[in-house]
Amino acid sequence: MDSQQFKFSCDNFKKSFLNKAKGNVTKACLVILKDAKKNCPLDQLDIKDNMFYSVVLDSNKVVGTVGNTLEKSVHLHQGTGVYVKNKNGEKVPIKYNKSRNKNDNSKGRNIGAPNPFLQKALVNNMSKIQEVLKEGLL
Repeated sequence: MDSQQFKFSCDNFKKSFLNKAKGNVTKACLVILKDAKKNCPLDQLDIKDNMFYSVVLDSNKVVGTVGNTLEKSVHLHQGTGVYVKNKNGEKVPIKYNKSRNKNDNSKGRNIGAPNPFLQKALVNNMSKIQEVLKEGLL
C-alpha cells in the first residue's frame, strides 16, 4: 500500500466513523427528548410541542443538542419566584411575565419550583446514552 492509498483509507475510515457517531448521537438525543417530554407537566403541552433536537457533524466532531424554543421553558425548568438562583447561587425572586415574555421582578406570575425535565432526562438515561454512543464504534 503506497502513501496515497493509505491516506485515502484513513480518510474513508474517518468519514465512516463520524457518520456512525452522528447516528449514535442522534439516537442519544432521541432518548433524551422522549424522556424530557415525559417529564414535562401535562398542562404544558406547548412546551412539549416545542421540544427539538439537532445533530451537527463538522470535520472533526459531532455535536447533539436537545432543547426547547419557548422562553417560558427556561422558567419551568429553572423555576421562578424564590426558587430561582442567580449565577452566585443566591435565591432571587423572578416572575415570568407572559404578556411581555421576559423576566420582571414586579409583575407576572410565578411558575413555581423548578422542574428540570431536560436535566432529569439526561441524568436518568446516562447509562443508556453511554451504550448508544458506543454502538458500532468499539
